[in-house]
Amino acid sequence: AQGGSTVADQVVNEVFSTLTSRERHLLLCTASEQEVSAERAAHLTHDRGAGLVLDGLESTGLLVTRSEHRPLAAPPRTGSRPAEAPRFRIHPLLAEVVRRRISAGGVDVELARSTVLRAVQLDASRGARDDAFARLADIGLAEPAARELVEGGTRLLTRGRGKDVVAFAQRWPDVVEAHPECWFVLSVERWVHGDITSTMHWLDRLVALPADDVAASRRLTAQVLCAHLMRARAGFEDLAPVVQQAQEVVDSAGFSRTPSDLQPHVLAELGIAQLTLGLPVPAEAN
Repeated sequence: AQGGSTVADQVVNEVFSTLTSRERHLLLCTASEQEVSAERAAHLTHDRGAGLVLDGLESTGLLVTRSEHRPLAAPPRTGSRPAEAPRFRIHPLLAEVVRRRISAGGVDVELARSTVLRAVQLDASRGARDDAFARLADIGLAEPAARELVEGGTRLLTRGRGKDVVAFAQRWPDVVEAHPECWFVLSVERWVHGDITSTMHWLDRLVALPADDVAASRRLTAQVLCAHLMRARAGFEDLAPVVQQAQEVVDSAGFSRTPSDLQPHVLAELGIAQLTLGLPVPAEAN
């Protein structure tokens, strides 16, 4: 009260300074996880002894608790499955302390960022990208998170991660500005919520990009085509010529090289637009 600091700031300065470097590293790497197992903690921290560190934090009562998932009924005596590995939960207060620490930066934070980035890249190499964007954003890696948003943003939206996308755009508007491919993801997020004004803001910016920049990127080319279809559906463009152009693109050999996450968007938007024009046969095919 005398210093005017918040409670969380005091915890950062007083409690964090009492932790060992391994404990600080583990919390920085895993605090944003709702639950974390010893195996996952070892992967994110690149520390094989992370499970022992979690046990130690739990035993000291430092807002880390064990969360064991028990079966509803006792397993049969024969052929029983081994017990599931325990998971740990980090209290929201401690997670907030870590978030403030990450925002402040420092040597510990930079080490945690490089370690989490390594873990995310290893996950991506085996096709596990579901949590990549959130982990990169939580640890403050804006550029890698933006690249993940570009490549998998529409998948994030279909999996209910729209709030994470919006939070990222609000936190790092300059990064979003530098990556036009993010604009389409933001437009789709607003579109599904019925916010036509914000949707058109992003779509208008997409269709206004220089033609050479769009042609140089298969992703931007597909996004701009979707943008024209969405704008036409909303009444901002003449629908018939846009549909004709989009069908020509879909029928071309080059459409197979369109990024796989955008092909369904192009086909769905085209099919819906064709239904609007009373063309059920090509609409059904698309």
